[in-house]
Amino acid sequence: MQRTTVLYAVAAATLVGAFFLTVRPAPPPAPTPVPPPAPVTNPGDVPLTHLTYSDGTVSVDARLDRGRFLTHADQPVYMDVAVTGKDAADRQALSMVLVIDRSGSMAGDKIDDARMAADSLIRRLTPQDQLAIVSYGTDVSVDLPLGRLDPAQRRTAFAVVQALEEGGGTNIDGALAATERLLERSRVFNPRVVLISDGRPTEGARSRNALTKHSRRILTQGAALSTIGVGLDYNENLMEALADTGAGRYHYLKKSHQLAKILGDELQHATRTIAQRVQLKLPAAFDGFFVTEAAGLPAHIADHHLTFDLGNLAAGETRHVLVKLERRALRPADTIALSAPEVAYTDAQGQAQSLRHLADTFRLVRTHDVTALDESRRPEVNARVMTLAASLTVRDSMDDYKKGDVIKAVKRIEAQANALAEFASTHQDKDVAEQANALRHVVREVQTAQPASSSGQDLIKEQKARAYWLRR
Repeated sequence: MQRTTVLYAVAAATLVGAFFLTVRPAPPPAPTPVPPPAPVTNPGDVPLTHLTYSDGTVSVDARLDRGRFLTHADQPVYMDVAVTGKDAADRQALSMVLVIDRSGSMAGDKIDDARMAADSLIRRLTPQDQLAIVSYGTDVSVDLPLGRLDPAQRRTAFAVVQALEEGGGTNIDGALAATERLLERSRVFNPRVVLISDGRPTEGARSRNALTKHSRRILTQGAALSTIGVGLDYNENLMEALADTGAGRYHYLKKSHQLAKILGDELQHATRTIAQRVQLKLPAAFDGFFVTEAAGLPAHIADHHLTFDLGNLAAGETRHVLVKLERRALRPADTIALSAPEVAYTDAQGQAQSLRHLADTFRLVRTHDVTALDESRRPEVNARVMTLAASLTVRDSMDDYKKGDVIKAVKRIEAQANALAEFASTHQDKDVAEQANALRHVVREVQTAQPASSSGQDLIKEQKARAYWLRR
């Protein structure tokens, strides 16, 4: 970057004179210099890359990764949108549907720990909460219909949990279908579905597409679907997909004794919910730019707008969505206006709300100067881009490793670690530097553990779960 150094020289003048017996009049004051008029700046020529807005329940902090674009370059533009729920002390009542795997593979510690975790959950629920329990093996049963936890319902819930017996196959399809019907017939508020499984589906529909149709329909009923994968034998890609399409959360547990803690985390998140059915809405196309993806979040399009489902937002929780915009128009305007994202949600009183920023839009300004482009970049958004890239690299490289292609997995991870390290060095970003070190540690584990071994299977599931949470 060319820097102009301005040197200021100070000249000293000496006044030589004589004193006279008579007093001379003082010289007239020097005229006050008039500054030149400030140059007139067209606000449309100034990039605007940061917008914040709030309605008291939800706040939005949205940023572009840069404020300028080159005339003859097709670099994508990234928009990082952080949606945060305000802090609140009030506990929200909830309706929880607990879906428990009781297939034969759950025998032993797993079914015992599932009973203990469910028992602990029941004890933490209040009389204002609702609970249902669905269990599945080869068959599916609604062991506890959804209802308020009055003393009779609570006693029944405890008895149902203690009576769970393992056996049979894994009918995730039937369990989700039963959950759909249960929610359709019940009057629910702040609903949350938690699905526990330790195995791959063996009964009913088994494909990812068929099973995620259930999670989408459950979401349309207002319920977020979270999944908990236990042990090393379940399909982590399926469980993550169910959580994504159900706008819930995905958890991996190597050991089933952690079930009580994870159910407790889901309960805490649900009871601190401040906004339900949170959706991020963006125009599908701007002036010459089109939304192409948003960190892998599923989206649907209507009225030329893309809608991304974020599920429920807890008090104090922040969800990040990194939106990628690609230029497709050959001759875009000199200044491009990008609308601020709209956030729609249902508040604690059940009222539909919409949060928009009507005063300003983002502004991207054309430039021919690479230096001006670089000066307009926002490092914090580019750090989010690097984090997302690391997350996707880990996910994809674990698939390579799972197939036995260790060399390809190592090359992918090492290349991403080097890119992170270079970015961290340039921008003095400690968080990105830690991510680079974490990836190098993964490389060492990949090189020492056989993919088919228990340590290799644990590595795959652990790293995919870590990658999942990095994207949120």
